[in-house]
Amino acid sequence: MKYEIPKEIKSPAKIIFSLLGKDLLILLFGSLILLTVMDDVVHSWLKIPYYVVGFGFLLFLVWNAPTNQGKKNYQALYYLIKRKRVTYHPLDIHSVENTELLCNERERR
Repeated sequence: MKYEIPKEIKSPAKIIFSLLGKDLLILLFGSLILLTVMDDVVHSWLKIPYYVVGFGFLLFLVWNAPTNQGKKNYQALYYLIKRKRVTYHPLDIHSVENTELLCNERERR
């Protein structure tokens, strides 16, 4: 008997298409808020645009974030809100030139 060894030990369980369980819960909870709680706040003329924009935003939240690999947009939004604003992060504009200079200096020694 030959057993197959899985290449990935931890793999997310996809429920529908490429939606994970947590993503599906976010969509369901967001839809519940969108359709019930906030429905009374919106004027009747703006109901359809409200639903289109609301569901579009919910879909945007569960898509993969282009800037953070392996994260969803709702996680990237959370990181944006929770970051420390007083922390200084220097920007290295000349990173390629600095790397080349460092390599050249090491070769001279």
